[in-house]
Amino acid sequence: MKEISVTGIQEKRKRRRRYFILGSALFTVFLMLIGTGWFFLKSPAFRLRTIAFEGNATIPNRDISDLFSARMFTGKWGWLRAFLGQGNILAWPGQLSAADLAFIPAVKNAIVAKNYEARSITIMTEERHPAGIWCTMNTVDAGSASSSTSPTCAWFDDGGIIFKKAISAT
Repeated sequence: MKEISVTGIQEKRKRRRRYFILGSALFTVFLMLIGTGWFFLKSPAFRLRTIAFEGNATIPNRDISDLFSARMFTGKWGWLRAFLGQGNILAWPGQLSAADLAFIPAVKNAIVAKNYEARSITIMTEERHPAGIWCTMNTVDAGSASSSTSPTCAWFDDGGIIFKKAISAT
């Protein structure tokens, strides 16, 4: 006959209880991670409803939106923003850097204001205002006998930044 130890049975029960508690805790953490992921990625809580534009009189909304869209997935947190997607309010950056604004020189500054309650963003742009015209004379060689000059002009702002081609001032 086999001898059964009471302490051995108690140790097995303790071990089973520990494994059950550990497994339950890991399963609970797993469910919490899944729930958190769903909340930020798929729930309507952060789904973008509207995009409004303010301050841009001469620049089309589409150009500004395209610039934000192109720059949204770059930088330190670009991988996370790409994972969230463009329709998530959390993916939109707060503002564009000076290097990003170089693609649309007529924009001096662009900031995104987020309204989480209304699930909307407002892109506020500050456009450059012309302070003067800068013209240079280009020599065009039309042949050996004659050459003509044609001016190339551009608007510049109060900071001296050329941002838009202008009609000839002559």
